[in-house]
Amino acid sequence: MQCPQCGGKGLRFCESCGATLARLCPSCGQEVKPQARFCDMCSAALTAERTDVGRVDDRAFLEPARASRWPLAIFVILLFAIAFGIILASLRSELEKRAQNLSDLEIEDPTWLVSEFGVATWQLQVRNRSKTSAYKDIHFHTKYYGESGTLIDQSIIGQTQYRTILPGESIFIKFDEFTSRQAAGASIIIDRATAEMP
Repeated sequence: MQCPQCGGKGLRFCESCGATLARLCPSCGQEVKPQARFCDMCSAALTAERTDVGRVDDRAFLEPARASRWPLAIFVILLFAIAFGIILASLRSELEKRAQNLSDLEIEDPTWLVSEFGVATWQLQVRNRSKTSAYKDIHFHTKYYGESGTLIDQSIIGQTQYRTILPGESIFIKFDEFTSRQAAGASIIIDRATAEMP
C-alpha cells in the first residue's frame, strides 16, 4: 500500500514517515480494506474518520499499573513506621525501668579477693532506697584491671538465690566468680534487677 502523505511504500505503517497505512477493526483488531464499512471477520461497524482504531497504546496499561503500586507502597511504609514506633517505645520503657532500678539500688562496702586459682570472692551490702518497690534477681557487672589499669576481664553475674529486697532494706551478698589471677584492681556496679511493685 502506498502512503498518501509522502508517497512511500510500506505495509501497515509507512517506512518513510511512520503514518498508519493499515485500517484495523476496533472490535477484533482484524485488518480491513480502506473502503470497508463493516469488518469481514466480526461484522463490527467501521468508521471512516480513524484508520488506527485497532492500535492499543501501551501507556493505557502501564499508567494504571504504575498508579496502583502507590497505595501498596504507602501501606508498607506505614506498617514499618508503626513497627518501628512500637519497638522504640518498648526499648524506651525498658531503659526507664533499668534506670529506675539502678537509682533505687545501692552497693555499700564492696570487698573482693582473688585466690591463686583465679577465683574472685565478693562481699557487699545492697540497699534498696525505694519507698515503694521491692527488688529481686540482681545482676552485677564486674570489671578487673591489671597493674597498669588496663581492663583484663569483665562479666555480668546474676544473683537469684537471694530473697527479695524490700523497700528501705539492706541485705548482705557474697558470691564467687572466675577471673584472671593477674587482677590488681576491680569494680562492681548493679547491671539490672527485677522490680516488684506492691
